[in-house]
Amino acid sequence: MNDLNEEDRKWLTEYLGECWHELKETEYGDFECNKCGFEIRKRVFNRVFTTPGDFFALKDKLAKKGEWDKFESYAHREWWRTIKTIVLEPEKSFPNWLINTPRFCWLVNEWLKEKEDEP
Repeated sequence: MNDLNEEDRKWLTEYLGECWHELKETEYGDFECNKCGFEIRKRVFNRVFTTPGDFFALKDKLAKKGEWDKFESYAHREWWRTIKTIVLEPEKSFPNWLINTPRFCWLVNEWLKEKEDEP
């Protein structure tokens, strides 16, 4: 749990309405995105979904789309399944468990996949 592969990160980035940058080298030896033309100067150029900024971007998107309540219900079920098998002392309460950036991003990804599979 909590591990996102590159395809998951790409999917979440696109859910946020952002470009998943694909590099190409320019004639000057720099790099830019094949899709949007963004100039890449940092080693990490796509979202990794492990930072507070990623957490808040997903939270805000869920709220903006009116999906927070449904997501929260899903996350609560997952918490209950986890808490029944192992009680981690600092994460006993649902809010403390949920406000873990990698876990939260993974849960959003899993919820979106589940939602997509619904008829």
